[in-house]
Amino acid sequence: MERKDNAYQNDQDKSQSRENNAEKKILELILSILVAFVVSAIVRFLGPYAIGLIAFLIIFAGAGFIGNLWAKSYIKREKINTKLISVVARSNFLTWIIPILGVFTGFATLKFTEHPQLEGKEKYRTLAIVGIILSIVNLVIGIWIRLTK
Repeated sequence: MERKDNAYQNDQDKSQSRENNAEKKILELILSILVAFVVSAIVRFLGPYAIGLIAFLIIFAGAGFIGNLWAKSYIKREKINTKLISVVARSNFLTWIIPILGVFTGFATLKFTEHPQLEGKEKYRTLAIVGIILSIVNLVIGIWIRLTK
């Protein structure tokens, strides 16, 4: 009797996971359609400048990904230098001036805040978010100035 209950529970779990996977796939499809719609709207609105903007966005995403990947690999080490983490986090005050570097250090700092030995995680998380936002604003202002010339 107990084996039947376990088998029934396993069947329910499998059907539940299939339903969850189907829901995830539907959400991913809707999201990809939405992204395609937004990109096409940007291309129509900006015309020839859209390719440059999309290229900058791809570079930004790459910088954030690389910063996150670098921080993740550094955190996995047995012995880490918390002073290096502190320097990277505090460099967000300066790196937002060069947007790609600001995004890199911002995402690296966000990943560093997941380390258990780090003190002042909220302060570093706030610095990272402010640095990323300032980098994006700086990029948008730079593009705007370039387009209005």
